[in-house]
Amino acid sequence: MFNRASKFWTTIICALVLFSFSACNDFSTASKTTINGNSIITELNKPYKGSIVNIMITEIYAYEQSEFQNATIVFKLIFENVSKNSDYFVNPASCEAYVDNFSAKNNYLVDSHNYEGPLNATISPGKKAEGYWGVDVPKDAAKIEFRIKDDFLNDVYATFILGIPPIEDGHY
Repeated sequence: MFNRASKFWTTIICALVLFSFSACNDFSTASKTTINGNSIITELNKPYKGSIVNIMITEIYAYEQSEFQNATIVFKLIFENVSKNSDYFVNPASCEAYVDNFSAKNNYLVDSHNYEGPLNATISPGKKAEGYWGVDVPKDAAKIEFRIKDDFLNDVYATFILGIPPIEDGHY
């Protein structure tokens, strides 16, 4: 009798352990999908809603840089830290871009007298920041993909894919 009861409880405990491991795996997968699930934004003024930060591109400009045979694309970005207890850091290292699927070189936070200032900030929980980011692109470029980290610990990105507007004369 003791042997039968022992086998019964051993089976029950093993089943519970296996169930708890499978539930944890399902939960973590669902969590990742919820945080980053199809978060590609293709329109201006449409926010990315993340786990730590909400991000929105409100303006995009293209300026001719004739001396370099290329153009400069400039975005205006608005960030809102939606975490309850973590600062969010915005700097060039948190941004990357692809122009027509090629990695963009020379991307930077814009520091120009025509703009309010570069976006290089620490944003406290519940606070907002706005600023500008730019990248040099070939004059015939059609599409830009801009990625910025939402959650540094989990390597989660907000991704914006936008068409490049007509190139304006002059410098930003």
